[in-house]
Amino acid sequence: MQTQLPQTNLRNLRKILDRTMAEAEKALREPPAVCRHIRELRLERREHWKAEHPGEKGNPFTQENVAPRVGVTRDQYVKYEKNVEPSLERLRAIAGAFGLPGDYFDPVGPLAEMTASLEAETERVKAVADDLEVIVPALRELLEALGRDEGRDQARGEQP
Repeated sequence: MQTQLPQTNLRNLRKILDRTMAEAEKALREPPAVCRHIRELRLERREHWKAEHPGEKGNPFTQENVAPRVGVTRDQYVKYEKNVEPSLERLRAIAGAFGLPGDYFDPVGPLAEMTASLEAETERVKAVADDLEVIVPALRELLEALGRDEGRDQARGEQP
């Protein structure tokens, strides 16, 4: 006779696995902080320009107008705002396009330490997500097999 886990424990394990996968997938979908910062900075500059030039056209802080000053296509610039972290060289070009010093995005002092810590944590989360991509399907197969075995034993009238 096989040793079997109570069914409630299997349900709890399934819930834990589902919640863990959902959290990992959400973390991977969120844009990197630098991408959010670039977008927020552009939107802030765009709104400031609109307030100073009411009714005027040609806002220099639209994606279409910023992209050429950065030296990329609009589509590539949109990726920088959404999910692609620009190189340091490109970050300096973006800073220049907003009229900021080239080192605006360079981490310094405590920010550099936090950035390094966040980058390390990001790598750890990515590694966990990679592991989960392998582990979760295997665990689901195991849970299904355990459920089938439990059903077979119950059909035979065996008690766990």
